[in-house]
Amino acid sequence: MTDETEEKIDALREELNELTSRLDEALEEGRRSAESRDTHHTKMKEARARLLELKQKRQETSQQIDEAIAASQALRRSLWEKTQEAKNVRSILKSTKVGYDTAEKLERKIASAEWRIQTGLIDPKEEKRLFEEISRMERMLEETKVKRGTLKRLRTLSAEIDDVKNALERNSEKIETLMRSRSTLVRQMRDLVQEHRKLRKLGDRSHERFVQARIRQREIEDKRIVVISRLKALGYKERTARQAAVKEREQALRQKVVATAAEKMKRGEKLSFEEFRMLMEQGQSSEEPGRQS
Repeated sequence: MTDETEEKIDALREELNELTSRLDEALEEGRRSAESRDTHHTKMKEARARLLELKQKRQETSQQIDEAIAASQALRRSLWEKTQEAKNVRSILKSTKVGYDTAEKLERKIASAEWRIQTGLIDPKEEKRLFEEISRMERMLEETKVKRGTLKRLRTLSAEIDDVKNALERNSEKIETLMRSRSTLVRQMRDLVQEHRKLRKLGDRSHERFVQARIRQREIEDKRIVVISRLKALGYKERTARQAAVKEREQALRQKVVATAAEKMKRGEKLSFEEFRMLMEQGQSSEEPGRQS
């Protein structure tokens, strides 16, 4: 092997080692980038699933808010109706002209007046007055009974109004709680959307690094193929040169043996079998061109 060829082979081997090292780095970079990309994509899927879950909860919460608002509207209508009815009842009570006597007291007075009339121990004038008094007290009794029922209805309405107010307050607190819960869900959804976008960017960057690594890998592999081909070519050339040198040495040795055998024949010396064989082969080779001509 010549020094020039040896230097070329050494240089190519060094280049091949460098390319192999760079190829390993590109393969490792591609592996890490693919792993990072897949990790980000997995987290993206988890974020999307969580986002769908939060969206479902937000829809359910919004529906509960709508139902609670509708319930509050119904309660306010009921409160207004009962308040108006209570107002009308109070107006009726104010317009009722009855004294402070209870219904039982009026009934006793009516019974006493009727008993006096029935005994017949009064004059006609007094009897007339008693009849008029009985009629007046009966009207008062009727009004007292009406007032008593009206007062009872007013107390019932007052209790119902308090119940509606309490229910309205509880429902308002429920709406506030649901609104806060929905705001929290919306904020979490917004954060997840931002996280999803961030993960997508990171995943895209990792994929881009993966693609660039694959490109470098192919470029390096192409260069390695060229270097390996050149090494093979130099190796073939070197083998051919070695084979030619060996053949040339063999030929020189043969010619030397043949020349020595020819001298020995001239001197009448005995030839070895190998010397005789080579001398005969040489003679045949010398005759073949003449035969062909």
